[in-house]
Amino acid sequence: MRIRRWLLGFDPNEVKALKAEVKELRARVENAEKLRVKLGLTEDKLQTKLTKLEAEVQDLKVRMARVEGLAHKVELLEEKLKVLDHIADSTKENRLWIKELLKDIEDIRLEIEALKLKSEADSSEEEKLDDIELEARVYDLIRKGVSSPTKLATTLGISKDKLYRILKRLQEARLITTKGKGRKKKYIPVLEAENE
Repeated sequence: MRIRRWLLGFDPNEVKALKAEVKELRARVENAEKLRVKLGLTEDKLQTKLTKLEAEVQDLKVRMARVEGLAHKVELLEEKLKVLDHIADSTKENRLWIKELLKDIEDIRLEIEALKLKSEADSSEEEKLDDIELEARVYDLIRKGVSSPTKLATTLGISKDKLYRILKRLQEARLITTKGKGRKKKYIPVLEAENE
């Protein structure tokens, strides 16, 4: 065999293998042609279908590009939404902080007013305020928003018993009224109560 291969320049076994492959490929081509004829597919129809498929593929590529663009926009909007949520949360926290600060300022203002009243009482050689002057101060504090009996008594530096007697006289004179019951009882001017 080697001599034949050397003389002819090829191996007869390789030639046989190639012939078998060629035969198999021809059979496949014939089967494909029979199937094409059986399905009624001409070369023109195949070319038309191929063109349509290419157009559909191109259209799908364009749509995919749009979808990718929209996905990018959605990502950007989600990031903006996160930033806005953070701003909203910090704004809520700031509002709560400001409310607490305003309450603290009001408490400090009341304490300062109480200290002023106490210093006035001390400087006038512990001279007691008469009931009419106390009624006027109680009414003035209630108009300014001090509605709790405890804060009123603390601010004025008087006992709660004396305060309740004054409050009763102001109610009888129809200058103030109450809102709530028990520990939540608040005193407000009659004019405000009528406006509500």
